[in-house]
Amino acid sequence: MQWSAYTKRPLLTQVTLFRLTDDPASRTGTELLDEPVAPSISEVDAPAAWVPGLARSLSKETGDKVHAGPARLKDGGYGTVSRTPDDATIPESVLYVGVQAVSAGFVVDCAVPVRGTFHSWTSMDYGTVHCGSFEPPSDPLGRLARAYCPRTPSARPRSVPSLRLPTAAG
Repeated sequence: MQWSAYTKRPLLTQVTLFRLTDDPASRTGTELLDEPVAPSISEVDAPAAWVPGLARSLSKETGDKVHAGPARLKDGGYGTVSRTPDDATIPESVLYVGVQAVSAGFVVDCAVPVRGTFHSWTSMDYGTVHCGSFEPPSDPLGRLARAYCPRTPSARPRSVPSLRLPTAAG
């Protein structure tokens, strides 16, 4: 088995928009993205039985665990949207789930070499982006998720120095 250079990139799989209100019962989300990720092989008609072997081999190549099954979060442990935004006029938040996607071309040495591309994922994460925050998220998935905010603050307001006005006393 020979691998070409592999690529990794953050990929969102689920995005839900929430609007904060005073009534917690009315904090329902609107699903904006739901695209599950599962390993796949392209450019060649390969049997599904190849997926575990390709995942193991690509794991050795990348040094990361490349998964042979679909990306699914374990039950429980999710956060809630409860933070007060920096800009109170922007009460929306985005909850997201995403993966570190990995792809690489491969060649299997047979009588006639078989070429294809294997697509999978190495890690999964989730989080919340507060659309009313002045600072963009530091993590790649959070930055991608912020693009789903209906609006974000243009910039942090500058503080204006207070002026001392002269008084009648001097």
